[in-house]
Amino acid sequence: SRTSNGVHVSGVGGAPKRSESELLLLRTQDERYLRSRALNDNKRARQIREGLSGVNAPGASSTNAANKHTIFVDSEKQLKQFDAAAHFQTTKAALTRTHNR
Repeated sequence: SRTSNGVHVSGVGGAPKRSESELLLLRTQDERYLRSRALNDNKRARQIREGLSGVNAPGASSTNAANKHTIFVDSEKQLKQFDAAAHFQTTKAALTRTHNR
């Protein structure tokens, strides 16, 4: 490319001219590419959100099976005396949180 009297002039053998059908094909290919990228990005975002379960992710719940602990005791008396905060060495307020206890 070059300039002539301050005006841009295409060089010899510039970009080939494309027909309307070629331009239409390129546009549809671009649209398909963008659509597939959007689907892949949405899928990846969903996988990341699902991987954040238990870390204040939207929809995360402390009642998920993976977030439960089963404590075994030998008698009813031990069950009545069981203190979860003492057992997990945390405060009572932190017992309901599933992270950073």
